[in-house]
Amino acid sequence: MTAIHKPLISGSPAGPASGTRVESDRRFIAKAFPLLDAAALFREMRELKSNAADLASLFSREITPWSFARFDAHPEFALLAQTLPGYVPPRA
Repeated sequence: MTAIHKPLISGSPAGPASGTRVESDRRFIAKAFPLLDAAALFREMRELKSNAADLASLFSREITPWSFARFDAHPEFALLAQTLPGYVPPRA
């Protein structure tokens, strides 16, 4: 993990980072990368969660076929479709 990734992804996986954490991240980015537009970076990162192409590029049936085969083999994994945009259970 690079120096820029660690503070950006260290927030809670269940929700956005706290206001204090975000301000700390903004200060870190401004100091470490003075030519980078931190506000634009944070905006673009927030937008990624609704970008279907980006989500599919990270985890999709084409990229991780073994994982999806396992999901398909066990009906209890059908719930993944609610939180994992790239997963669509096979039709019965």
